[in-house]
Amino acid sequence: MIKIKSAAFLAVFFMLVVMLSFTAFGANENSSIATSNVSAEIKKLKSAKMEIEEYKELSYVVLQNDTVQIVKYDGDKKNYTIPSKIAGKPVAVIGSHAFSSCPELESLTIPGSVRDIHECAVAYCPKLKKITIKEGNLNALDSMDIYCCRNLETLSLPESLRSFTFLYDCTAVEKVSFNSKNSYYKTYDGVVFSKDLDTLVYYPPGKADTHYVVPSDVKEILRTAFNYAKNLDSVYIPKSVKEIGETAFGYTRVVIHYEGAKTPAALEPAFNPWPVIYKATPLDVTEELSFSRTASSVTLKWKKVPGADGYRVYIYNKEEKKYEAYDTVTKVNCKITDLEDNTAYKFAVKAYVKTASGTVWADESEKITVRTLSTTPSLGVEYDDGAIDFKWSKSSGVTGYVVYYSTSKNGSYKKLATVKGTSYSTKKFDDADTYYFKVRAYTKTSDGNVYSAYSSVKSVTVK
Repeated sequence: MIKIKSAAFLAVFFMLVVMLSFTAFGANENSSIATSNVSAEIKKLKSAKMEIEEYKELSYVVLQNDTVQIVKYDGDKKNYTIPSKIAGKPVAVIGSHAFSSCPELESLTIPGSVRDIHECAVAYCPKLKKITIKEGNLNALDSMDIYCCRNLETLSLPESLRSFTFLYDCTAVEKVSFNSKNSYYKTYDGVVFSKDLDTLVYYPPGKADTHYVVPSDVKEILRTAFNYAKNLDSVYIPKSVKEIGETAFGYTRVVIHYEGAKTPAALEPAFNPWPVIYKATPLDVTEELSFSRTASSVTLKWKKVPGADGYRVYIYNKEEKKYEAYDTVTKVNCKITDLEDNTAYKFAVKAYVKTASGTVWADESEKITVRTLSTTPSLGVEYDDGAIDFKWSKSSGVTGYVVYYSTSKNGSYKKLATVKGTSYSTKKFDDADTYYFKVRAYTKTSDGNVYSAYSSVKSVTVK
């Protein structure tokens, strides 16, 4: 059952309007604001009687502790690495709007010497796709430090980082990676968690997934964690989650799939106004199983399950009287080989998703029974004394055989005879002409006849 809170449509509409207003905010306005802010920062530094100095593309000041603060970058490089030292002094601070409105910048590397990044230090960079912060001194990265970089895709963060939150208006981020030695955070598939998996910190809004399964170790989802997740249609939340930040799903249109039967009081504000499906499972059951077959194989096909990383195919073991795993695949089809001909087999399929807490399985699909085809008969045909004689190889366990004929090899074939044995003779064809023949075996089942493949075509010229 789907439950929609009373303010759902108005709230979602409001969020969409806000999103559109952000998108409409022009590049020229961004540039103007950035220039104004940099000017204000320079004026502030000068009023503090700090001398603005130049080093290549950079403007900087020397701080009282004999370290350097970057004031402004005026370069036009696509890939830029901030130097770790200027004039022999370590670069320790990136000032507010220092890397604002850099029209060509695509990749920025921040050295480990940096211990502080000011608000909007990197902002309004329209082509910026990658930021790498090297190992070193940085302890915190706040939501406004990297701002309005709407094509930023990847962010690599150091072992030293202890505080990390949502990046404001960086809506294309697909992946965040932390150094594996970081004691506070870990990432799985680009999503940021606390080291112990207790807290889901940040879901990259540019991830392509339409469905997300929250790992079963998670107890808290932080506010703003899923903000701007534009591709997400649905999120599965297990009962392990005890707290959700009130704006955790801001600027999204997700449907929440919750494992519990009702919303606990502690989660109620966080679920408003998003639609909620209760008693949900992590993944849908695999549906629309279909098949093709030969005498020795069955190929199963099924409908893609949203959010699934792959599927496990099961085959029924008649001796053990249970289903056993045959193969694990990432595609929506699987070929089962080395089967016996003219034999019924049972199959099932389960979808799965890999999470930071381990593999999560959907319920098993509806069972499907498929009979392999019988072996294809090998046909021989002879014409003698006005009669056409047919013989073919025996297919085991079949009900009988059907013989077909045509006046054209690739034309339309008609049924000539249904035969129990492996031979047949006819004098039906007495006109001087060439005729074409083929045969196939069939097995009668409760679901109708199951036919083998056709034999190769044989021709006879009647004189």
